[in-house]
Amino acid sequence: MSRGKHWLTLSSWLGCGVVLVMLWTGLDPYRRPPIEGAYGPHLRHYYASSLAKAEELEDAGSYQLVPEDSWHLLSGWEETPTRSNPPRALARPRRVRLLVPVARAQPITIRLDIRVIPEANQEPEPIVVEFGLNGVSAGRAQVSGGRNTVLSFEVPEPTVYRGDNIVFLYRVTRRAESSPWLSLGTVDVLGADSGEAR
Repeated sequence: MSRGKHWLTLSSWLGCGVVLVMLWTGLDPYRRPPIEGAYGPHLRHYYASSLAKAEELEDAGSYQLVPEDSWHLLSGWEETPTRSNPPRALARPRRVRLLVPVARAQPITIRLDIRVIPEANQEPEPIVVEFGLNGVSAGRAQVSGGRNTVLSFEVPEPTVYRGDNIVFLYRVTRRAESSPWLSLGTVDVLGADSGEAR
């Protein structure tokens, strides 16, 4: 009886030791934000696509997201991209969000191909856009209206985590909410090991 208790105690301690070693060596789950309205095949497609892009960043040092693959577009984007060539995603509310998958915490560079859409019957005017990652602002930029602009910013490692990071764009300039104010083309993500990142 005492031998059985001895082995039970020993196995309990061994189990605790294994858990502590896993935590000590960096057990880091892949974080995912809650996705509203996603279920079944759509959710599986999102999981598979985001993980594939995170692995591509590790293997190739960079990846590109396009509006047609709308799984990375979170709140604030129109359901379908434009029929232009190439297609672009449209933003209506002042704050919009999109996903940037990363397999390990590291400094990254994000490049957004954006275009400010003028208000109806108005001349294109520059607007101020605030941008950042995971709720941490990376800065503000004045973006010219009516032409494509590449908004590029670097994010340090403490702000980036292993998982689906969330980029936000916030229109600081006030204007009518009735029509889209921004169109988004490609999103390029460059890792710390990419030769283009600096």
